[in-house]
Amino acid sequence: MLGIALMLLVYFLFSRIDVGVKWLVINRILKLQITFMHYLGYFVICSYAFKFSG
Repeated sequence: MLGIALMLLVYFLFSRIDVGVKWLVINRILKLQITFMHYLGYFVICSYAFKFSG
């Protein structure tokens, strides 16, 4: 049951990153900054997941 909950959390967090990127594009932020923040978000989530995976 914990695995299902974690997967749902990850899907939610990844979708929030994509929504954030679309919001930044609408507000005309530089594409280089958007790309950096997009991949930084993925890196943080994946690092946290690998930290507790053993």
